[in-house]
Amino acid sequence: MNVLIADDSEIMRFCIQDTVQKMSGVEPDIAENGEEAMKLFHQGSYDLVIIDIVMPRINGIICVQEMLKAKPNTKILVISSLTNTSQQALDFGAHGFVTKPFTTDQLKVSLKPFFES
Repeated sequence: MNVLIADDSEIMRFCIQDTVQKMSGVEPDIAENGEEAMKLFHQGSYDLVIIDIVMPRINGIICVQEMLKAKPNTKILVISSLTNTSQQALDFGAHGFVTKPFTTDQLKVSLKPFFES
Protein backbone atom coordinates (compact mmCIF):
# COMPACT_ATOMS: atom_id res chain seq x y z
CA MET A 1 0.00 0.00 0.00
CA ASN A 2 1.27 3.47 -0.90
CA VAL A 3 0.32 6.32 1.42
CA LEU A 4 0.70 10.09 1.07
CA ILE A 5 0.40 12.40 4.09
CA ALA A 6 -0.16 16.12 3.46
CA ASP A 7 -0.24 18.53 6.40
CA ASP A 8 1.51 21.85 6.98
CA SER A 9 2.08 21.07 10.66
CA GLU A 10 5.29 19.16 11.35
CA ILE A 11 3.86 17.77 14.58
CA MET A 12 0.75 16.49 12.80
CA ARG A 13 2.80 14.95 9.99
CA PHE A 14 5.00 13.13 12.50
CA CYS A 15 2.01 11.88 14.52
CA ILE A 16 0.18 10.61 11.42
CA GLN A 17 3.34 9.11 9.92
CA ASP A 18 4.20 7.30 13.15
CA THR A 19 0.67 5.90 13.44
CA VAL A 20 0.60 4.73 9.81
CA GLN A 21 3.99 3.06 10.20
CA LYS A 22 3.01 1.26 13.40
CA MET A 23 -0.34 0.10 11.98
CA SER A 24 0.80 -1.01 8.55
CA GLY A 25 4.58 -1.07 8.31
CA VAL A 26 4.24 1.39 5.42
CA GLU A 27 6.67 4.31 5.06
CA PRO A 28 4.40 7.10 3.75
CA ASP A 29 5.45 9.94 1.49
CA ILE A 30 5.16 13.38 3.07
CA ALA A 31 4.01 16.74 1.70
CA GLU A 32 4.22 19.99 3.68
CA ASN A 33 1.61 21.87 1.62
CA GLY A 34 -1.02 21.34 -1.04
CA GLU A 35 1.31 22.12 -3.92
CA GLU A 36 3.78 19.43 -2.80
CA ALA A 37 0.89 17.01 -2.26
CA MET A 38 -0.35 17.49 -5.82
CA LYS A 39 3.15 17.11 -7.26
CA LEU A 40 3.78 13.87 -5.35
CA PHE A 41 0.29 12.59 -6.14
CA HIS A 42 0.76 13.01 -9.88
CA GLN A 43 4.26 11.47 -9.77
CA GLY A 44 3.25 8.43 -7.75
CA SER A 45 0.48 5.92 -7.27
CA TYR A 46 -1.24 6.22 -3.89
CA ASP A 47 -3.84 3.93 -2.40
CA LEU A 48 -4.49 6.31 0.50
CA VAL A 49 -4.05 10.06 0.91
CA ILE A 50 -4.32 11.56 4.40
CA ILE A 51 -4.74 15.28 3.96
CA ASP A 52 -5.30 18.44 5.97
CA ILE A 53 -7.73 21.03 4.64
CA VAL A 54 -6.05 24.29 5.67
CA MET A 55 -2.64 24.34 3.99
CA PRO A 56 -0.60 26.93 2.13
CA ARG A 57 -0.35 27.17 -1.66
CA ILE A 58 -3.27 24.83 -2.48
CA ASN A 59 -5.90 24.02 0.14
CA GLY A 60 -6.98 20.48 0.87
CA ILE A 61 -10.46 20.82 -0.65
CA ILE A 62 -8.97 21.66 -4.04
CA CYS A 63 -6.48 18.80 -3.64
CA VAL A 64 -9.28 16.33 -2.85
CA GLN A 65 -11.25 17.45 -5.91
CA GLU A 66 -8.27 17.27 -8.25
CA MET A 67 -6.97 13.97 -6.87
CA LEU A 68 -10.31 12.24 -7.23
CA LYS A 69 -10.82 13.69 -10.69
CA ALA A 70 -7.43 12.33 -11.79
CA LYS A 71 -7.58 8.98 -9.94
CA PRO A 72 -11.13 8.24 -8.73
CA ASN A 73 -10.17 5.03 -6.89
CA THR A 74 -7.85 6.82 -4.46
CA LYS A 75 -9.03 6.61 -0.85
CA ILE A 76 -8.81 9.95 0.97
CA LEU A 77 -8.96 10.61 4.70
CA VAL A 78 -9.37 14.29 5.57
CA ILE A 79 -7.96 15.65 8.81
CA SER A 80 -9.08 19.12 9.85
CA SER A 81 -10.24 21.28 12.72
CA LEU A 82 -12.89 22.70 10.37
CA THR A 83 -15.77 20.22 10.45
CA ASN A 84 -17.77 22.14 7.84
CA THR A 85 -14.97 21.84 5.28
CA SER A 86 -14.45 18.21 6.24
CA GLN A 87 -18.09 17.63 5.31
CA GLN A 88 -17.47 19.47 2.04
CA ALA A 89 -14.53 17.13 1.32
CA LEU A 90 -16.80 14.13 1.99
CA ASP A 91 -19.33 15.60 -0.42
CA PHE A 92 -16.57 15.75 -3.06
CA GLY A 93 -15.73 12.08 -2.51
CA ALA A 94 -13.33 11.82 0.45
CA HIS A 95 -13.79 8.56 2.34
CA GLY A 96 -13.62 9.81 5.92
CA PHE A 97 -12.45 12.56 8.21
CA VAL A 98 -10.81 13.04 11.56
CA THR A 99 -11.40 16.21 13.53
CA LYS A 100 -8.38 17.95 15.05
CA PRO A 101 -7.35 17.74 17.78
CA PHE A 102 -7.42 13.96 17.90
CA THR A 103 -5.84 11.23 19.97
CA THR A 104 -3.70 8.48 18.49
CA ASP A 105 -6.48 6.02 19.31
CA GLN A 106 -9.03 8.13 17.39
CA LEU A 107 -6.67 8.25 14.41
CA LYS A 108 -6.16 4.48 14.56
CA VAL A 109 -9.93 3.88 14.52
CA SER A 110 -10.28 6.13 11.45
CA LEU A 111 -7.35 4.50 9.64
CA LYS A 112 -8.22 0.88 10.44
CA PRO A 113 -10.76 0.39 7.58
CA PHE A 114 -8.23 1.61 5.02
CA PHE A 115 -5.65 -0.95 6.09
CA GLU A 116 -8.15 -3.82 6.31
CA SER A 117 -9.52 -3.49 2.77
